Amino acid sequence: METKSRLANSIDDRDENVKLVGAGSRPPPDKMALSEMFADISRFIKGKGPDGIRIDNHLFQLHYRLTTFIFFASSTLLCASSLFGNPVTCHHADPDRISNDVINTYCWVTSTYTLPHLLTASDRYPTSHIAYHGVGAHAASDERRYHGYYQWVAFVLFLQGVAFYVPHWLWKLSEGRRLASLLQEMHVPVVDAEDRSTRLTNTVRYLRTSLGSYSSYLTRFVLCELLNVANVIANIFITDRFLGGQFLRYGPRVLSHFITGSGTGASPMSETFPKLTKCNFQLVGGSGSVETIDSVCVMPLNILNEKIYMVLWFWLALLAVASVLAFTWRVVAMSATALRVPMLRATARLADPRDVAEVAERLPLGDFFLLTMLAKNMDSVAFRQLMSELARELGPASARVMATIPKEIADSQTLIRQAVEKRGAAVE
Repeated sequence: METKSRLANSIDDRDENVKLVGAGSRPPPDKMALSEMFADISRFIKGKGPDGIRIDNHLFQLHYRLTTFIFFASSTLLCASSLFGNPVTCHHADPDRISNDVINTYCWVTSTYTLPHLLTASDRYPTSHIAYHGVGAHAASDERRYHGYYQWVAFVLFLQGVAFYVPHWLWKLSEGRRLASLLQEMHVPVVDAEDRSTRLTNTVRYLRTSLGSYSSYLTRFVLCELLNVANVIANIFITDRFLGGQFLRYGPRVLSHFITGSGTGASPMSETFPKLTKCNFQLVGGSGSVETIDSVCVMPLNILNEKIYMVLWFWLALLAVASVLAFTWRVVAMSATALRVPMLRATARLADPRDVAEVAERLPLGDFFLLTMLAKNMDSVAFRQLMSELARELGPASARVMATIPKEIADSQTLIRQAVEKRGAAVE
């Protein structure tokens, strides 16, 4: 009995040690959550979904990842600045009659203005006769440039970020996880040899039976790429309209200003996003007459706006040029069959060049596009085997078999027609 008791105690101690070792080898929950978070961020940067599959190209990802992030980050920055500080601070000569809070609110919800004829004047003390570029004494008939965009900047930037995500969202819905179902986890490098062979056989069989059915798949992707091009160009002109026609030439003017020097007049940034403006508040006096209170307003948010839109100008211009060139290349690649072999060989470097040439020449355009998407995601060794089996299926022997099928069908139809005619003659 004593021996059995000692044996039971030793077994319990061993089980307890095993539990402790297992608990020590498993990372704590907080570290596991952090590792998963960093893995999600890594997939986001690389342009992959939760399953690690890329359904588009790098330029497509610049539209819905980086560009959307820039717009959302700019909108968030401006909203935070508005919450922690006054977006506009105005000063006038009679604060006893009208409080500054009333003037600030009025000038924020309406608009402020600058004087174009004073933008080229010097504001340097003591030679200046104006308070700031575009701000000074003026007559009622002088031209005024009103600035009412500043209260809408954060909302417009947010909507523009959403607009750049829409093409990806449409393509994701249209794609319907077809690549994920075809890959069957073959994008993972380490896969059992038998499982890989079975999955490759299934994929080749499917591609063989569905040959020629992916034209609409390519068409939808090209339409989403065209939507990206139209989106970036449209946003450039929308922004120019939003800023009163000051955005199209904003980038070159700012660059020229930094290169040639400041001069005495206002900089393009101060002209488009003035830091000091004027605002007129109309008050009804005791006799019923309308009195105008002239105030000067400081616009601190324009310090951020001028930098944000300078970055946006250069980024949108670069993205527009790259998108137009990429779409042009897409059209050329679709129409030039001779480019298929070098395009596929650039993606599938481990594949046999003869298999690549055989498959590229025999696949329809839509199926070839699907194959290039598979090449981007599939493991190199698995894709080499896929190309070998697909070339065997689509090779000359298979082509000869497929070529005899219409002839056999025609012969069978002729025999059936002759039999029907003979039967009809016998009945008569």
